[in-house]
Amino acid sequence: MANNINIPATEDTPAISLDAGNGQLLISGKALPEDSQAFFKPVYEWLSEYYQSPLDSTELHLHLDYINSSSTRHLFNIMSGMQELIDKNKTAKVIWHCKNSDEMMKTKGEELQSIIDIPFEIQVA
Repeated sequence: MANNINIPATEDTPAISLDAGNGQLLISGKALPEDSQAFFKPVYEWLSEYYQSPLDSTELHLHLDYINSSSTRHLFNIMSGMQELIDKNKTAKVIWHCKNSDEMMKTKGEELQSIIDIPFEIQVA
């Protein structure tokens, strides 16, 4: 089983919590790392290990205040990769959380929802 990962947020990077024990993946905060490839590398490595023996249900929760284009690309890759879980007859879902007053993040969620083939829910609070 993959070890859990907890990366604290910084001014430019989101907090990341990857919990193999409950199938909950959480990314929250601002996502504008200077080197997005290096920042997301441990996430890709964790997912690769987790997909070897995933739980029956996995949820990716995104609570983002801001996201730059390179981070958007990485999140798209992460979401698209979750198709591997569905191919293994597992349940996978993306839940995009945004504030009712944040039109930009709501629109970004809707854009991603329109191009992702796995279940994708937008929760506005």
